[in-house]
Amino acid sequence: MDITRQIADHVVAVSNKRKELAKKLRSDSPDLAIKIQNVDLNGMKVCGVDGGLLKKEFQGMTLVVRRAVGVCFSFENGIVSAQYTPSKNPEPDSFIITPDFSSEDASILINLKRVELEIKVALDCVKKFAPNIIVLDGSVVLHPSSIAKQGSACYGTYGQVNSLLRELYKYCADNDIMLVGACEDSRGKKFCGILKSQLLSSKPEAQVLDSVNDTTFLYNFLDVGERTSHFSYSASDDLPGLSDLGDWRRKIYGMYIKPSKFDRPLRLDFLASNSKLQADKISGIVNAISNQCRTYAYPSVLIEADARAKLTAKDMLALNHALKEKLGMDPTVFDLRREQRPI
Repeated sequence: MDITRQIADHVVAVSNKRKELAKKLRSDSPDLAIKIQNVDLNGMKVCGVDGGLLKKEFQGMTLVVRRAVGVCFSFENGIVSAQYTPSKNPEPDSFIITPDFSSEDASILINLKRVELEIKVALDCVKKFAPNIIVLDGSVVLHPSSIAKQGSACYGTYGQVNSLLRELYKYCADNDIMLVGACEDSRGKKFCGILKSQLLSSKPEAQVLDSVNDTTFLYNFLDVGERTSHFSYSASDDLPGLSDLGDWRRKIYGMYIKPSKFDRPLRLDFLASNSKLQADKISGIVNAISNQCRTYAYPSVLIEADARAKLTAKDMLALNHALKEKLGMDPTVFDLRREQRPI
């Protein structure tokens, strides 16, 4: 038997077990799937923020190029108009990382600097456009890959980014702006963990959930236009970085929605003081701007922000050439040998 057949047979067997469990849970606990409320977007302002980043390693430094764009969609009588910040096509920003950073700290710093710019643009968005809702690309909390250890070379930057994040939380809370993060390719297992601990406990079928993530399981569990119940992000206080958010960590929730038939459910993380009410509102709005394509479920405002923020190899090449023109044969900007191997 060839290897592709073995893989296919394995996937089919696991998938069938997943489908059976999803069907059983739908029957036993119908309240787990919630119908998303229809929302009229007329008169609403919906913002989205996304960023782009490129890096190039030289012999004596790492060059990083970043850009972030905020988009505001205004819905009026079936017409959508768009505004941008800092502009429709902003010039990218750049910085260097010197060799005194370890490879681990350098990786964390790059992530932090990308998030830093995106949060600054998000703050500019909510202050400039006063939207009903703002949707970030990614979670509303820092990814574990951006958590710096105390005493590390990038810990100061980590503290600054956390401060900006709390500022965004406060501004949105004070001004009744819904703050949401859309996780494009979440591979989290939090909801499966909740199902396993609360509903399945020691039942044999619970083992099915050990080998799947949330979106893979929920693809069969949710119908189009449905969402899961929301869950607290801080149910486990030992999650990296949560303690640095102070009391805000108690107001962060997650849920999954299924806007499109042939795409996986979309994970949404959000800030809320009234979690049930805001889960209903947020799921309705994000579903309405994410269901235009049957095979790709993602907020249209973020699709536009991504298109504006995306950086290409040409952006890095132009900066690379400009640097080498100024520095000449300085070994700091020599390319790595692995990029110069003769063909």
